[in-house]
Amino acid sequence: MKRSLLLGLCACLFLALSCSKDDNLLIPKTDTLTQRGVTPCGTPLVIDLIAIQTMDVGSVMVENTADMLYVTIAAEGEWLLLNAHVFAGDFADLPTTPAGNPKVGDFPYKEVFATYPSETTFEIPLTLSGDYTIAAHTELVRMENGVIVEQVTAWGEGNTFPGKNWAMYFSYSPQPCASPVPDPVVVTVATTTPCLDEQLRTQGQGSWGAPNPSPQNAAGYLLDHFAFAFPDGLEVGCDYTIVLETADDVALFLPTGGPPTALTADFVNPSTKTVMNVLAGQVTALALNLGFDAYDPDFGPSTYALADMIVGSGVLEGWTVAQVFEEANRILGGCASDYTAADVNKVVDAINKNYINGSANLGYLLCP
Repeated sequence: MKRSLLLGLCACLFLALSCSKDDNLLIPKTDTLTQRGVTPCGTPLVIDLIAIQTMDVGSVMVENTADMLYVTIAAEGEWLLLNAHVFAGDFADLPTTPAGNPKVGDFPYKEVFATYPSETTFEIPLTLSGDYTIAAHTELVRMENGVIVEQVTAWGEGNTFPGKNWAMYFSYSPQPCASPVPDPVVVTVATTTPCLDEQLRTQGQGSWGAPNPSPQNAAGYLLDHFAFAFPDGLEVGCDYTIVLETADDVALFLPTGGPPTALTADFVNPSTKTVMNVLAGQVTALALNLGFDAYDPDFGPSTYALADMIVGSGVLEGWTVAQVFEEANRILGGCASDYTAADVNKVVDAINKNYINGSANLGYLLCP
């Protein structure tokens, strides 16, 4: 029955900045995570942002939820951000030269700004089981009458690299989440009750792309079943697409982070660092959840198909998961849409979290 319900969806699966400088220099200020519907766990880590080795020019704040890491670089006083580069992961993977100097251009999370903001936040999938090594680099400018009069390099304060430089890195221990983290999209159910007795299964992009696959985790299930559920590979997008041909290709791509936005080129078997776009990772994870739910009756033992479940709240309230998936593909692939990439990314993220591991039901999705 599930296979027939998803036949129409397969077509949607396709099997399935640039900015100009503002003369007025309007400075966009990043909303707090709470304003964006994200509730961090525990206590954030806040360290100084240091320029020319000794000058305090701002701060670096690190927070986490159950599956995401957030690194916020904030300039203070007259200083504004020209660009930012962040590495967050295992120290052994930190890009450095043979002499031990950091290769900032190879940091996986980076942004060059056209409107000189005072702060920026990077959203990074939380995949390590232990502490994170974080290197936060930025170039700051000070302006007078719309003209740059001073430019400095700054780093989040911490340990120095082994090379001949004053660049720094620091350690962060992800904070434990004492209770289930609220979904990015607030659930408000008025007249319809979530079908909590219907146990489907979903996995986040971090679970699908987790290292050390085994029969007990989602990464192992992916390796064992991808070729059967996706015999022609997996494709997401619209005018521009991402094609993943094998389970190994999916594992090399997920998880990926970075601002949610539309693709501007086609990609075949990209790596995590090639396409740094959290929307691409979330849509790929949803494609896997839908595909495996349709292929394997035991993936999520329910009389309903995941594709037919109903979004309970938010900008796409009342849409089926299949309709959300189609719209997310349109936005990711650069086709016209009435919705923003950020808004739809929140909805897809909430869907992917709703039935994690087939052992939870957060109530965000309603029965048809």
